[in-house]
Amino acid sequence: MGLIAATGIVSEAVAQQEREQVKLDPVRVSLFKNGYGYVTLRGKTGKSAAMEIHNLPVPTFGTFWMSAASPAKISCFVSSLKKYESNSLTATMADFARANPDSKVRVVTKNGSFEGTVIDTRPPESDPFPSQIIGEEVHQVGNYPRNGTGNSYLAVRTPSGIVVVADSEVIQLEFAGSNLLLPKRTTWKPVVELNLEKPTPDCVLTASCMTWGISWVPSYRLEMGAADKGVLSVKATVMNELMDLENVHLDLITGTPDLQTSGIPSPLAMQTNMADFLAKLGIGNNNEERPRPLAYRKRISREAVSYAMSAGADTNSLKAPSKVMKVEDLYHYPVKQFSSKRGATVAFPLFSVEVPYQTVYTWDIPVTATYSSSAHLGDNDSLVNIWHCIRLENTSNTPWTNGVVELISKKDFAGQGVIPFTAAGESATIPITLASDIMADHSEKVVERRREDPVASAQDKKQTQDQTSSLQQTQVIGVDPQYKKTPIINVVYGSIELRNLSKERKTLEITKKILGTAQSASEGGICETLARPGSYSNNPESRIKWKVDLPGGGAPLTLTYIYRYQE
Repeated sequence: MGLIAATGIVSEAVAQQEREQVKLDPVRVSLFKNGYGYVTLRGKTGKSAAMEIHNLPVPTFGTFWMSAASPAKISCFVSSLKKYESNSLTATMADFARANPDSKVRVVTKNGSFEGTVIDTRPPESDPFPSQIIGEEVHQVGNYPRNGTGNSYLAVRTPSGIVVVADSEVIQLEFAGSNLLLPKRTTWKPVVELNLEKPTPDCVLTASCMTWGISWVPSYRLEMGAADKGVLSVKATVMNELMDLENVHLDLITGTPDLQTSGIPSPLAMQTNMADFLAKLGIGNNNEERPRPLAYRKRISREAVSYAMSAGADTNSLKAPSKVMKVEDLYHYPVKQFSSKRGATVAFPLFSVEVPYQTVYTWDIPVTATYSSSAHLGDNDSLVNIWHCIRLENTSNTPWTNGVVELISKKDFAGQGVIPFTAAGESATIPITLASDIMADHSEKVVERRREDPVASAQDKKQTQDQTSSLQQTQVIGVDPQYKKTPIINVVYGSIELRNLSKERKTLEITKKILGTAQSASEGGICETLARPGSYSNNPESRIKWKVDLPGGGAPLTLTYIYRYQE
């Protein structure tokens, strides 16, 4: 480490700014779950009609608004980048010397020492040899980068000529004078200049905007008790990368807002040039009078799942969410006097409620690989995944936003899942673990394969056209004119074998997905057609659903079904 010796050091005097600085403090913050928040700030006008505001967050385009309470009237506000200098915390000894040109200095290097007067080589000079030393004799000391900038070396005028030394070669500097200046760091910051029609001091100023850098995520904890009752506790975690918050009113928002310009900073933030800003809006340079649709539009997916580990909420006392406000289709959970430093993460219990629940077992059987190589192939269902689940009933009058839930049974950790968005009055099914005592087997086989009857096919198509008379009528063709043949129909017979090895009776819900038309199912199975044929297949998507009670003891239960598949 080098050493700087001097008789005295003082900093430069800060120039007086022409405009009076006013500060706006955040008073209300509304948080979404996608990293955006709507911030309201307040302050008071100064004594002058011309003011500067420095602490505004970066607003999203179209969301920044500022107002002044009567009798103050805003004439305009202007945003610009202003140059600021501050003491550099990473300055080298050569930086210190360059900050004090024309000073007498003794320079100690790895190759010896010399004395002279410091030459100013700081930017904006881009030539490694500033104009004031061109034509004079230059001596190189150490490994000097001749193609470097003025900030990479130290130039000193000595009685024998100019000595240039690289920063890395300097070991010690000794200054003969006093009142030396500290090296400065130059930064450019956006500043909003606010102008009133006339001076109106102590009037309330309010600014609001949507901005990036603050968000919240919920997490749940379900303590399962006796008689199918549990305690559901909700914890909120606020991540603050935006600004210091002191006793603000906080609103935690759930729902699906449509934020059209969430990825586009306002031009007032001075973070982009005009060409980039217009490009993000989807406006080209082809002199069109009417703008194109937004090209940078971001729509939040329906309550996109945020995976965050739960640390366990306080369940000492049950408290339902109080004064939950509904604004259109958004729900606001208010939190009073919230405080957080910038860069901090704050977690706190939101509410706890008693909820009914039941234990169910579910098995989703995927689409079986089809019997035609030219058709769309579904998933292979060689694995039997029967899940032990908890089904919660939302008996409150507000929806549950989606989030991670920790499951506790008899004070022991039982699993972790995700509560999906659950409207009031609906239920949420949460898988816990794979069932270990329900054995299952599934098989399918083609029991009939034939060509489709052209007459029956035509009747089916005619019936479909009659039911959709609003659609354009098309000609019914029984025989494919290209291949000169009718489609091949496969009739598939499926079988599901079940056994419950435990001693307790268990409820199992089975869903079998099908690429084809489900025709029948045993044991009360419900056949449903989900969609008409897509571009990949001539078959609709269907499913069969069962809800069966499996007695304990391992007694077998067989379910059967039939569906039709067209090649």
